[in-house]
Amino acid sequence: MTWDKMSILCTAVLLATGPGAVSARDWPEWCGQPSRNMAAECDQKLPDWADCGVDDDEGEVDLSTTKNVKWAARLGHRTTGSPVVSRGRVFIGTTWEDGREACFLCLDEQTGRRLGAFICPRPPRDNLENWAISSTPTVDGDRLYFVSPYQEVVCIDLNVLLGTRERGDQTQSPKTDKASVEQISLKSILWRYDLFDKLKAYYHHTASSSVLVHGDYVYVCTGNGRSWVPGRIPYSPLTPSLVVFHKMTGLLVARDDEQIGEQLYRGQYSSPSLGIVSGRAQIVFATGNGVCQAFEPVDPAVQVVPDRWMTTSLRGPIVHFIDIEGKNTGGLLPSEYARSVDLLSSLPKPALPLEFRFSRQVPAMTPVDNIPAATVPDVPLLKKIWWYDCIPPDYKRLPYYPRQIKGDGRGHPCDIIGTPVCWNNRVYVAIGGDPNHGGRDSKGSVACIDATRTGDLTEKGRLWSYNDLNQSVSTLAVADGLVFVADTAHTIHCLDADNGECYWTYSTRKGATCFSSPLVADGKVYLEKTILSASKRFQLLGGIQNRQNAVYSSHGLANGVVFAVIGERLWALCDKGDRLPTGSDVSAAAIRPVTQREPPGSVPAAPEAAAASAPSRDAIMNNWPNLRGPFGQGIACHATPPIDFDAAAGKNVRWKAPIPKPGASSPVVWGGRVFLTGADTTAREIYAFDTANGKMLWQQAARQTAEIPEVSEEFGHAASTGATDGKLFFAIFSTGDLVAVDMNGEVAWTRSLGTPKSSYGYASSLIVYKQLFVQMDDGNSASLYALDPATGKTVWQKKRKVRQSWASPIIVVSDDREMVVLAENPTASAYDVNTGEVIVSTKCLAGEVAPSPASAGGTMIVANESANLSAISLTSGAILWSGEDDLPDVASPLATDDFVFTASSSGVVNCYDLGTGRKWWTQEFDESFYPSPIMADSRIYAMDNRGTLHVFRASKTFEPVADSRLGEESVATPAFAGNAMFIRGKDNLYCIEAKRP
Repeated sequence: MTWDKMSILCTAVLLATGPGAVSARDWPEWCGQPSRNMAAECDQKLPDWADCGVDDDEGEVDLSTTKNVKWAARLGHRTTGSPVVSRGRVFIGTTWEDGREACFLCLDEQTGRRLGAFICPRPPRDNLENWAISSTPTVDGDRLYFVSPYQEVVCIDLNVLLGTRERGDQTQSPKTDKASVEQISLKSILWRYDLFDKLKAYYHHTASSSVLVHGDYVYVCTGNGRSWVPGRIPYSPLTPSLVVFHKMTGLLVARDDEQIGEQLYRGQYSSPSLGIVSGRAQIVFATGNGVCQAFEPVDPAVQVVPDRWMTTSLRGPIVHFIDIEGKNTGGLLPSEYARSVDLLSSLPKPALPLEFRFSRQVPAMTPVDNIPAATVPDVPLLKKIWWYDCIPPDYKRLPYYPRQIKGDGRGHPCDIIGTPVCWNNRVYVAIGGDPNHGGRDSKGSVACIDATRTGDLTEKGRLWSYNDLNQSVSTLAVADGLVFVADTAHTIHCLDADNGECYWTYSTRKGATCFSSPLVADGKVYLEKTILSASKRFQLLGGIQNRQNAVYSSHGLANGVVFAVIGERLWALCDKGDRLPTGSDVSAAAIRPVTQREPPGSVPAAPEAAAASAPSRDAIMNNWPNLRGPFGQGIACHATPPIDFDAAAGKNVRWKAPIPKPGASSPVVWGGRVFLTGADTTAREIYAFDTANGKMLWQQAARQTAEIPEVSEEFGHAASTGATDGKLFFAIFSTGDLVAVDMNGEVAWTRSLGTPKSSYGYASSLIVYKQLFVQMDDGNSASLYALDPATGKTVWQKKRKVRQSWASPIIVVSDDREMVVLAENPTASAYDVNTGEVIVSTKCLAGEVAPSPASAGGTMIVANESANLSAISLTSGAILWSGEDDLPDVASPLATDDFVFTASSSGVVNCYDLGTGRKWWTQEFDESFYPSPIMADSRIYAMDNRGTLHVFRASKTFEPVADSRLGEESVATPAFAGNAMFIRGKDNLYCIEAKRP
């Protein structure tokens, strides 16, 4: 045995003597330790409560108002990695200040002061997505290892990056300008390996797995996945899933040969972990096919020839997915169902044995009559010790995730995203797929595996399993004989580590998806802002008070300090002796209740005053009666708003009013009132503000429903904008409940259309023109309702064979035609306002349709990210022209007499010629656009998500006018009336109007 082997074995024996929890000194890698146990021994008291205080006038945290907060540091707009701590330095993956580049920030552990930064270089290829660094780094001495969002394994020299002097450990002042940071970042790279270019590994979105450094080697998940865009995105079933590099040189020295790529349903995101089992090291790796397996570490005595390749072919079986959308499988296994419908008779003769699986719509598949081959590195193969199929047999009888993003949750997990935890000769792992594709309410499972055995452990190695939870993407924490696991529904489960008995569960948050992992230390469980007692007896502690939320990151712990990413800051929390105040009286705002709930389907009679004639065209044009203004077309006809404002300085801010409850709905303005909606899981509310001074005139609550649907946290339960005809205001919420109130806030009528089954939550907005139009396209059915505004009764209903969408109807009056125009999936259609008769319907859309239509000059404009920008004749239904650049996925296009404007979530605005489709110009901004652009006074007003209003001229060249900052985020479209503009921010409603002399 060589000295290196002896050293590694001795280290392993030492590790095996401990309980599996890292000592709370540094936290140099994901979970703080190679066993990936999110539990730490701590010899210092940690806080059970913290208050993150308030910001000062400069927008920075006023530490004097905080409790148990050591420091706070501002991060980029998106942070998806978790903090690590090594040698007095904290590293966190985020985005650069402009929001476009992935980067690491290095902060001083004691003060939070920035010591340096690393900006990820982009490899020379197209179609790179803009992600933060999601791969939590591993710090090994003066080197930092991670996987970039661009599929590169990177090794950084921290001495070069941080400018460490040869003598002493002081660092030079960090470079802060982007160009200098990019230059020093490139110089600091010791080696990098492009997994996409060399191994043909394809990621879904980004790399989230962290590398494992063990001995002289770096173990890396390649992230290879199965393509969902056949023919456009590569699919490489023979690409290895686990590869190993020499940590000093970057030489690839080993790989797996499990051919996992053919077994995948989507992607791979888990990280390798290190188990010390009976004194011997195991590399434990959970793969995208739901199997957890262990390999022997690399043998350093085996020689490796650099850059040598070989051809390999698929050994089988070939996985063939059966599309069962709308079909009843009768509880059969896929193979049984295939036989029952004689599927083989319709397929070519298989070249290898087939394995059938269920799916809703199908991904790229290997042709059944073909044996794929590929070139792979000719290096030693990792030797497998054992494997365990973590997917319970009963789950396999049901279809996997549907194709659509934010899937409906009917499917069951088929992969593993959390990291396996090695503890006491056992491996603990939870199953669960990407909630963005499968819904967070899919069933999950936790498995406890006896790692002392070899071979197939699915039966013989199962110590216990626990299935009473939703799917989980979290890594477990094991401490003091207890297992703590968080599922995607934000429920923590406390289990017995020996037998899986559940002691308690607790839901930390409602209506959101949990991506974070629990941290256990000092007898406490930390998950996002919740703090619990880490014991068999449930006890809720004070928690972290912060108006923002944690989303993707998990907490770290080093030297008595908890490091937590909440909102756009990294918080250092420690016990400073501050104690939770003994009780506080929070008074709720008075809300007038709605009358007693009517039986389902009933429609109360409307007051006589509501049954008046429809408003005139002039009245509609002079107000802002619905989303995107008159007729929903995004044109402020008689408005002359100011071109700029400064919310912080008060310039052109006439008033600012707090909004009681959150929402993404936009303001509606009529006759001196601004209407708005807000909602959470406890209540759904309507507000009326005075346009003159911002005073809340009244607020009304919608009736409560028994079923509160799951919705996207980003848009919430009040995503739909209401509408008014000048006599009643109409609102609809995520529950499908319609409420009509008069101008004084009294309820005129209510009606339930049933709880929509929508992946993100219902978000289509209302519009009134003769009838009240409701577009209800969910996972169950698709209907366009035309309701009597006075009573809520159905005038006509058009059931349509279209798929789920989130777009809103607009009105087009052309010659003698009055049309309600819809962007559907897969069609764009115009219906007669009075009868519901189809006037035109053109198939041109696909995927998730959220942008609403636009119209000008007899042309309908529709667009969405998965299709094209299409100009359609409202006379013939013919596509006049189309475009495919920088397509919007939320913001609606704007059509004027001469131009078409689009604004995308990647921050790109395009201007086209309405008649020909010629692109006049493209302008890139630093932030996404969810609000839709509006034209007022021959200028375009485009609000971005960060709260910056960009004003530019409607012309053939990009001519900027002004940029104005709201000071808070905004995803709502501004409203315009007279000389004023009304903007909904995250927390406040603003009236922007030029100061009168």
